[in-house]
Amino acid sequence: MDDPNTARLLAMRARSPWKIGWAALTVVALAGWVAYGIATGLTLIAVVAFCRCALGIKGVVLWLKAFRVSSATLSVVEGDIWFPFAATVLGGVGAQTDLAVRIGTEVVVLRVFGLYGPHRTRLGVDQEVWLAGPTWVVGPVAMRGPVGMADPVGRPIAVRIDGSYDVYTAVRLVGTPYRTASPADATLAWAKMMRTRALLLLSPLGWALLCASPVSIDYRTHGPLSTVLIAALFSLTLTWGTLLSLHHWPSRRLARLVQVANWTQATITVTPWTPRWDTTATTTATLTYADGTTATVTMPTALTDALAVFTKAGHVWTSHPPTPGHWLALGYPGYPILAVAKAH
Repeated sequence: MDDPNTARLLAMRARSPWKIGWAALTVVALAGWVAYGIATGLTLIAVVAFCRCALGIKGVVLWLKAFRVSSATLSVVEGDIWFPFAATVLGGVGAQTDLAVRIGTEVVVLRVFGLYGPHRTRLGVDQEVWLAGPTWVVGPVAMRGPVGMADPVGRPIAVRIDGSYDVYTAVRLVGTPYRTASPADATLAWAKMMRTRALLLLSPLGWALLCASPVSIDYRTHGPLSTVLIAALFSLTLTWGTLLSLHHWPSRRLARLVQVANWTQATITVTPWTPRWDTTATTTATLTYADGTTATVTMPTALTDALAVFTKAGHVWTSHPPTPGHWLALGYPGYPILAVAKAH
């Protein structure tokens, strides 16, 4: 990819094996707690560990599938040519979106992975995607561009959409497409998704506190020291992923900020950032408004895709005037691009 922002996002895909390995280690630890809980009669610990272990196994399987498809997509993107196509959103569930893409006289149904409801809303307005991949039969670009598809079923296709520098994976769909409705407001829907993600981080902490309480420990069987060690180790096992993701917590404010937003445009200068393992970063930015007012804000948990858009565009919309010590949302009304920031 010629664009440095896209190249940077693609380079982060190489970290996927590390995430899969960390998730697998968590599953092994939780499986050990299931066995320990059953052997010692600590029923609550065994039940909670089993539930978390099952979810962890599902997560590892999904990550493996995503990594396999993503790796194939990386080979597709390198050195390939992107072409715009008219697209109609058919529907979607979760991070899977089905699109009807017109290629010449042919309409092809694609299932795109990584596009959520807010993206579907935006695509319903733009009605255009950019595609690349070995499955496309490409004629002379200056004359006619892509003319059709060759043996496309099951082979990866790279997809890009307006308002994002990331590359998404798609395959030609064989079967019935989803027919669900898209949210009305892409920006608000994205803010609510990020709020839900932040709030879900607390659920393991609640289970850990419950299992560390006397309710789950039989003091007649275990002495005080062993009780404390059991509770501490299990709680740490259950929550270490949460502890590594606490930087998402400020995102819980986004939905409220967007709901009462009075969007104002400003130019933005983003300081260099280093991405985390989960494609977020902490960085600062300088905002300059039309009246000459300037402000410095800190974004504790901005998605690197959003930071790439901020940097490339050079302007952004803020939900509220920057007041020192107060939070505001940065983004673009109508697009699923948001970051929560605190003014200094």
